[in-house]
Amino acid sequence: RNIMAGQVAKRVLVVDDDAVVRSFIAGSLENRGLATTESGDIAEARRAASQELPDHVLTDLILADWNVMRLVQWLRAQNPRVQVTFMSGYDEQSVRANEWIGQGDVFLAKPFSVTQLLASLGTELQPA
Repeated sequence: RNIMAGQVAKRVLVVDDDAVVRSFIAGSLENRGLATTESGDIAEARRAASQELPDHVLTDLILADWNVMRLVQWLRAQNPRVQVTFMSGYDEQSVRANEWIGQGDVFLAKPFSVTQLLASLGTELQPA
């Protein structure tokens, strides 16, 4: 999705196999001036990122079609500065205890508020 023509916005890639969740996230970010690309699976996310590297990736931790960590490794190989927020219905303690994500990775438990979503982006992507 594009926002206002002529403006350069930070790009966020939203990866979730639930279309309702994906649309909610993308709409919330676009309403705050960020440009988003939605992907429903890993292959689609790789295609989208190949066309235009995102500044930040919001991805569901568990997707049926491929290992999310492979996507993240590939994205970081393309752009080592890409920031990643992992989302899941699992609680953070369980996710970290099972070492599904690294200690430095951002985690956002579902369901979450728009405020929590924006906070997960970090200060470099906070809308003005």
